Amino acid sequence: MSHFVVRSVERQDAAAIAEVWLDAARHHEAEDDRFRAPDRNVLIKWRADFITAERGGDELLLVVEDDGRVIGELIADVQRPSRFPQYFTHDIQEVALRIRELTVLEADRHRGGGAALMRAAEDSGRRRGATRVWMTIDVRNERSSPLCQTFHLEGDPVDFWQQL
Repeated sequence: MSHFVVRSVERQDAAAIAEVWLDAARHHEAEDDRFRAPDRNVLIKWRADFITAERGGDELLLVVEDDGRVIGELIADVQRPSRFPQYFTHDIQEVALRIRELTVLEADRHRGGGAALMRAAEDSGRRRGATRVWMTIDVRNERSSPLCQTFHLEGDPVDFWQQL
């Protein structure tokens, strides 16, 4: 039986997190020919630098372990009302928890690790004053549907971009 532990990210998690990202990258490469998986060593260094970078108190970096093995990561931040709102899709006076990244190893999906990360992030967001959680999900990412249904996430993803 799995025993999930959610905790803050530590520098020594960089290699394990890189493997989680590379696992997700393989999926994205197969579905989207615009996507290219990064070099493993470059990714490990980038994640280590990211983990140790100075950041404000409203950022949240978590990993989930299953029996001591890192199987997923969540990056989020609490967004507070601003004089210059970026989005008008929700009340601009509302404090919101934005899930920026949520990734779980393919072999460990649909076993509760992602849900454990979401619950921990929501709890942290509430303690920091958030009254809403939101995330952007590619409409083609059907693998995220079960998590969205579990956490009653609803809405219409609308992100447009082009290669420069």
